[in-house]
Amino acid sequence: MKLSDRARRGILQWTISLVLLGALAGTVAVLGGFEPVHTPPGYVQPGEPQRTTRWEFRVDRAELATKDYSDEKVLRVWFTLTNLWEETLSRPGDRIVAVSVGDELVQELIWRDANGGTISMDPGVPRRVVAQVKATELPQTGDEVTVRLGDESESTGLVSHGWALGREINAVKLTVEQG
Repeated sequence: MKLSDRARRGILQWTISLVLLGALAGTVAVLGGFEPVHTPPGYVQPGEPQRTTRWEFRVDRAELATKDYSDEKVLRVWFTLTNLWEETLSRPGDRIVAVSVGDELVQELIWRDANGGTISMDPGVPRRVVAQVKATELPQTGDEVTVRLGDESESTGLVSHGWALGREINAVKLTVEQG
């Protein structure tokens, strides 16, 4: 059975339309258009629990204190931190917690327990910890700093396994106190 020119044109137009529609859907998928909508992070109150994949954070306060054994001032942010993972962890991963000091976003933090020792976080046990913020310029007492919290996502490859920075979840504004 031989198709007429009109039928062949119709089939060709439908085929081209389906190919273009498939290409459009593929482009939207690659650009993340079918991902769940992510609402931008908001601000929460100090002390309000914020859950990530492996941690529960309570951002308690920020203080300008004198560094141990010197007169040098440092900015410290106090947390109540709970390990939600199934194994002991030493501290939150890099860049999960960042602190905005003026126009500077500081992602390099030095984590210690409340007594200044190293951290070893057993699952399910809340602990008071402090993060020393390595800011270029320190705020003054009464200034505001913002603690930004992000989540992690587990990445498993054929050769390696690790954790990558995920999306920002929320932020906490703190007024710097004298320590």
